Formats: sequence, C-alpha cells, structure tokens
Amino acid sequence: MLRVIERTERILDRTWLEDRKALSLLNDIDPSTLQDERRLYYRIFEVFSRDTVAPDAIVLCLDHGYMLEVINMVRALDAQLTSLADALLRSAGCNYAMHFTRSEGDEYARMGFCCETINYRKINTSVPSHDEDFCGDVSSLFDSKKAFLDWVRMLYGTSSIYSTLVMGGRLMSWRSSDSYKLTVLSHRGQRWVIGGWFTAEGVVTLTREEFGLLMHCIQSELPVGDELVYTYHQYTGGPAAMWLLENGWLPESYVYGRALKTTNGENNAN
Repeated sequence: MLRVIERTERILDRTWLEDRKALSLLNDIDPSTLQDERRLYYRIFEVFSRDTVAPDAIVLCLDHGYMLEVINMVRALDAQLTSLADALLRSAGCNYAMHFTRSEGDEYARMGFCCETINYRKINTSVPSHDEDFCGDVSSLFDSKKAFLDWVRMLYGTSSIYSTLVMGGRLMSWRSSDSYKLTVLSHRGQRWVIGGWFTAEGVVTLTREEFGLLMHCIQSELPVGDELVYTYHQYTGGPAAMWLLENGWLPESYVYGRALKTTNGENNAN
C-alpha cells in the first residue's frame, strides 16, 4: 500500500526539490494559473511504496477542488505506483484524479473512478467566432419549420433527435474536410444542453482544435447570459474535459456543492 505525504509547504523550496531530484517540477508551475477565478492551486506530494527514507516519487498536482490533476512527477524507475490515484485522492480529499499524457497529444489517461457522464456548465458570454463552414441553425435552410422536421423525420425517424427538435431544440452543422458533422441542442427556458457531434456513421471524436472551434461557434450563436451545459462521457476519451475546464466550464455537481459550502479560507471549493 502506498504512503502519501503532502509537502505543499516545500513546493518552492529549491534545496528540498534538488535533494529529491525534482527541481524540474518548478518548470511546470504556471503563476498565472493561481490568478484564475476558479481559485486553483498547486500541491506537491511525496509517495512511498517501500520502507525507505527517500520517496519513490514526487508528484506535482493542480487542485480543482473536486478534482486533482496530476501535472507531472519524478519517480524512481523501479517504483510500484499502481494504486497512486487512490492514495492521492485519500491524501488530498478529492474524488477524482486525472493525468494529461503530453506524449499522446489530445488523449487523456485517467486514474481513479468517477461517474460515467459529467455535465459541465457555464453561463454564456460573448465569444465572437466565425467559421464559414458552421451553421448555427440548420432549420434556417428550409422554407418552413414543418419542412425541416419532415426532413429530420425522414433521416432519423421519430427518434430522440426528432423529439428534441420538436420541443424547441436546435440542430447545428459543421462541414469538415471529410464529412458533415451535426450536433443537437436541447432547450428549456434559458438552458441549452449541448450534445456530442455525429455523422451518418455515428458519433465522432474531435481533435482539441476542432472541439474548441465548434464550442466557440456554438456560444456565438446562443444568447448571452443563457446557461450552457455540455454532457461529457467519461469513457469516450478525447480532449473535451480539459478544454472545458481551461475555458471556465465547471461540473454542475461541483457548482452545486460549492453553493452549499460556507465560506472557509481553508477550503478550495469556496
């Protein structure tokens, strides 16, 4: 069983880091992150897998309140760290850990367990964005709403897509180099729930650049001040979760939990 000891008070101690051959971790600390309105902060941990004086790993993390993001680590080559996520979560008091594998580009390797889907939420702000291949309302291409719904019913039958559009949802499209991609937004009051992108062959995974472009296009098409929700499926992979976090989207469960907490300077959720 791993033993984890938090050493955040030593995070800028160059002598302490150098003794543990972890001085390079300072290069991964971005001071601008600490000014973020989400009140993120860095934490550093020693990890022991054996009964030794020297730690087997030094792990630098970014605390999101509900989630611990592993930024980087320095570890012994023979260290056994198979249960690192659980040990970090217990020590940090978070319920989910995630590690971005930079060497794999847009893919994320997850550690720990969480629910299958997460709703990320944001209040829409003015995001000027334009892409000539993006259509914010496919129904506008038809002579009437009835003609549009007849077309949808011909393609998809009376499925959830058709039902969502009948109830006031919106169909958006984007023409990429290889196909037309579509997404359906459900609408109730001032709340828009954004679905995943799909083609005639099924659901597609976007690159980070494509996802960011399309999310900005969607925001530019919707009223400022409305509530936007993106449903992220944990096990489909892709860059969506980190892009959302980096652009001010927060899990609804976290927003709700933060609203219930009393102000406490020691609690990162406040």
